[in-house]
Amino acid sequence: MREFHFPNWVNKFTLLILIGILVGAGYLATVLYAAHLPTTVNVGHRPFQPIPYSHELHAGELKIDCRYCHNTVDTAAHAAGPRKPGNGRPDHVGQSA
Repeated sequence: MREFHFPNWVNKFTLLILIGILVGAGYLATVLYAAHLPTTVNVGHRPFQPIPYSHELHAGELKIDCRYCHNTVDTAAHAAGPRKPGNGRPDHVGQSA
């Protein structure tokens, strides 16, 4: 009885399938990573502004540093809003009570 041997084209086909799976997995990982970036998720995000406030005036013309109001601008993906009175936290960070 003769041994069965796959045709030679099967070796190339198997290699192409494995390469396709690796490329597809890399593409999927890249797409999923990019889908979670803040520049992708929060396009056009404008938080509610409880009082009329112009960032153009304060940060632009007056050159007030962002960290004066937004304490997480250096460490987080989003700059946290300024502290509000009445929420149990001090209004001015760094002042002793």
